[in-house]
Amino acid sequence: MVINYAFFCDAATSDSSGKLNVLGIFENITFVQFPAVLHRMAFVFSFKPSHSDKGFNHVAQIQLIESNSDVVILSQDFNVSGEGTVNMIINLENINFQVVGLYNMNIYIDGHLIKSTPLNVIVLEKEITLKPH
Repeated sequence: MVINYAFFCDAATSDSSGKLNVLGIFENITFVQFPAVLHRMAFVFSFKPSHSDKGFNHVAQIQLIESNSDVVILSQDFNVSGEGTVNMIINLENINFQVVGLYNMNIYIDGHLIKSTPLNVIVLEKEITLKPH
């Protein structure tokens, strides 16, 4: 099993041909204070089964983990089956971040860690105010 890509973004959709439409790919998010809630984001990944997986049926799991403490922020299981490349769009809402730091979205296929995608959660040190000219 090969992961083609994995990323966080603001939103994503796919059409019937499998073409992805993605808005706002990111690896850093910034908050003014903690704890903080991110009201909406998506996690997108694509994988291609090996030749031995043709006509596959697997159990996939994603886990968002706070790296310093190994606290699981969210966990979601789903079944994947079919042939060829599989694009997954996982829409996430109201994700609570208790602390600043590195988080990882881990992708497991049949219980095996396949990919870990980092997400840096940052505190804004000084609020920026834009003034009109």
